Amino acid sequence: MSRTAKEEIRIGGRSVPLSNPDKELFPDDGITKAEFVDYYRAAKSPRRAAQ
Repeated sequence: MSRTAKEEIRIGGRSVPLSNPDKELFPDDGITKAEFVDYYRAAKSPRRAAQ
């Protein structure tokens, strides 16, 4: 998934800038900043907690 050089994400009702979302945080695994944020947003999702 291609992302822009900077994007705004919503976390806890706030807009938070995410710079360089395509930057790899974990190069050995190919995990980007955006994927890292997406993972934690999904893990913290109220829908997940209720299951």
